[in-house]
Amino acid sequence: MTFWILLVLAGWLSFLSLRHIHILLSLGASMSWLTLMAYNTVYPPTNVVVGSTVHEWMTYVFVVVAIAVMFIWFRNRGHKESVTRVGANEKEVVAHTTTRENVTGGIDEYRARVKKALQPKTRRK
Repeated sequence: MTFWILLVLAGWLSFLSLRHIHILLSLGASMSWLTLMAYNTVYPPTNVVVGSTVHEWMTYVFVVVAIAVMFIWFRNRGHKESVTRVGANEKEVVAHTTTRENVTGGIDEYRARVKKALQPKTRRK
């Protein structure tokens, strides 16, 4: 039963880390997959023998998914922006999250602005 709870928790954290691009969610999801791998090495699910091919492949899949979650965060960190705002409504606190797609990197815009500001203006005669 604990195996399935850890599997659902890891899947849920992975879903949240993919939806809301945040480093702590991504780290938590990766750690939960690695925890599931460690739990699988000692207590595999029913009808899976320790040391069998299925058991080894399950361990490899958990490690690959943990690494993939972090790589997906690295890939998406400049393309998506997620902002959570907390405000007070009439008797409750409301959290609203917005996500913007295809956010351009601020570094290129910053470099262009600095280059334009530092170049001397030439006079035409």
